[in-house]
Amino acid sequence: MNMPSSPAAESPVTPPAEPSVASPADPPLPLPPGPRDILKALCARFPVFRAGEPLAIGIDKAVRAELPDLCGKNLRIALSIHTHSNRYLRNMAKAGQRLDLQGAPAGEITDGQRQYAAGRLQERLKKQAEAAANTTTPAPRRKRPEKTPSPAPAPRPQKAAAPRRETRKPPPEAPENGAALSLAEKLALLSEKFSRK
Repeated sequence: MNMPSSPAAESPVTPPAEPSVASPADPPLPLPPGPRDILKALCARFPVFRAGEPLAIGIDKAVRAELPDLCGKNLRIALSIHTHSNRYLRNMAKAGQRLDLQGAPAGEITDGQRQYAAGRLQERLKKQAEAAANTTTPAPRRKRPEKTPSPAPAPRPQKAAAPRRETRKPPPEAPENGAALSLAEKLALLSEKFSRK
């Protein structure tokens, strides 16, 4: 019986394409820079970051315009690290102007913003001083009373092992005529055997 062949049956079966594995000669894919790497790059490129000057409000948009390849999340974290540093807060408490990326004035710093920065800096320095005081003066150790060694316990006398007695039961008695036991008789013998224990 001849069956009509379909074009799919005639075409050779090709195995599915295997995912390409990077050879050792291929360079590894670059990882996106982390927040600290971004902050180092900003300090190297812009003097206002290097000096810790108060930054213009919305400086993140200006940085994104200059460096569009940066990850937005990591940039925000880098800016947060920078603006929460002691040096930045110290400069913010003293300065009168905010600066843009090129160092040009980009807005006034209000008295409330200066007071906020000074308050944050004082809180942080106070916490750091408390932490340093707690680590340099350890709590006095409580003396434990000296332990006196207790005398070693006397060894217990070993009991002599009693000779084992043979407690085997005699085998069940076979019927006198040599006939095989019925199931009921076997059960009766077994129950008698185990009830004695």
